[in-house]
Amino acid sequence: CRGWVESGPEELLDLAPANAAAAVAIPDLGRLAGDVNGFITAATRKAGADAVTRIRQGLTEQLGFDPLDPAALAKQGIDPERGALVFSEAGATEPLVALAARDHALVDTSLKTLIEKTDGASRFTESKMSGFTVLSAGRPFGTEVIPAFHWAHVGRYVLLAREDGKAMLEQALARLAQQSAQAPTLRTDPTYARLAGTVAPGDLMIFARATQPNAAAAGAPGGAITSVDLGAQGFSSDTFLDLGIKGLAEALAGDSALPLASKVGADASFVLLTRAARPEGVKALRSHPMVSASLDRVVKPFHDAAGVDPESEVLPLLAGPLTFSVHIADLKELPQRLKATRSPAALLDFFHVAVTAEVKDAKAFQALLDRSRERLSKEGIKLRQRTRAVGKDKATVTEPDRPDPKLGWTVVSGHYVYGAGSGRLDKVLDLLATGSSELPKNLNGSVAQTLGEKPGTTVALLRAGRVADAASPLATGGGTGLGALLGTAIELLRALGDVAVAVSAEGDGLRLRVLERMQ
Repeated sequence: CRGWVESGPEELLDLAPANAAAAVAIPDLGRLAGDVNGFITAATRKAGADAVTRIRQGLTEQLGFDPLDPAALAKQGIDPERGALVFSEAGATEPLVALAARDHALVDTSLKTLIEKTDGASRFTESKMSGFTVLSAGRPFGTEVIPAFHWAHVGRYVLLAREDGKAMLEQALARLAQQSAQAPTLRTDPTYARLAGTVAPGDLMIFARATQPNAAAAGAPGGAITSVDLGAQGFSSDTFLDLGIKGLAEALAGDSALPLASKVGADASFVLLTRAARPEGVKALRSHPMVSASLDRVVKPFHDAAGVDPESEVLPLLAGPLTFSVHIADLKELPQRLKATRSPAALLDFFHVAVTAEVKDAKAFQALLDRSRERLSKEGIKLRQRTRAVGKDKATVTEPDRPDPKLGWTVVSGHYVYGAGSGRLDKVLDLLATGSSELPKNLNGSVAQTLGEKPGTTVALLRAGRVADAASPLATGGGTGLGALLGTAIELLRALGDVAVAVSAEGDGLRLRVLERMQ
């Protein structure tokens, strides 16, 4: 039996080899098109709808059909309900595209028309590869023809490749010609099957195999898989990274980070809440080569700037709970201020940053800060100290020695506190003393609460509405030009609403979730 030259595989994923390095699967192309259309429509209901309509009309004219209309896809001979697949052969970088065909002759006609209109390839030839008929499209160039695209039908599917991927198409067809129904494929591959079981099916499924499995995985190759969903209600994704790090979940375990919001001002536009700022988690992550290399790229600049090693000197002194926030003021005067001062320092009048971190040993942490302060002083940076009350405690604040210091830091009440922006440090210290922030109440029912309730989860929240409110004075009303364009972008941002990102350890890997809810 010569494989699937005649019938082809039943399942779309069976087109991809068991050792495929990566794959993007669309279970239902029609559903994805409809959901993308719903998402765009919801996002542009207040602004940008006309521009989207023009872009969509132009794309429809260029392609000859509306790619976001499932019925239009079916008229090209495609079977949208059976999905689409993008994958690579082992060791290859150029992907192959697989589509389900409802009418093979119509698919050929549609592809010829599409390629000629969009690429200019108007010469078509037929050839044989491993028993399959291959159609090739080329661009006329004088008396020569430059190959551009190639495709072949494998049972109910069509495989498409660019000229750069022709060798990969040949490799795939040779494999499929000899492949039996019992042969291993991506669908039956243990690594893919295991990872696919960690996320719910979505509009889009993205799989990537680890090229260098971590030794801690005890021989089980790792990888990552992402499930993406979108529609009129918003956008969400769920990613699981199988890092093969034993004990990672235990190292990053902890209570919910949401209560830490009481230390953050309610005017925050971006918030990060975590209980993972401690050495155990970083030590576990260091056992993975790629993660370790990424950590090095983060640690070195901090060490060079502050004169202390955040991993070996700072982390051991932290208890875990940490907050990071960005606060954006009304930006109306920003352009004039930058023009007048010609200094990036003016940004601190509009963009504030605040950090709080619980410390294990306040005296040891203060000694670390004193060492850093001495280094800065030797480099010619003038600093001063002042004392202020924080509840029943006294805080010694270090700040630049100038009339209007725009940043400062201190250790007080078991916390390291840093503030950048005029008056931001004092606002954080006031919150630390009273715990009276309205932010926890504002997070009730939010996407941050949805993702951050799980213990041990680090959650970040972009409050898009607040960003839009701050930026709106920069836009001009009506008309055309840059101001109007900025106004449209601001309204799109406002429509997107809050976006939350959550990271948590699960087993020997990490789970990354994103959730956006339309406003």
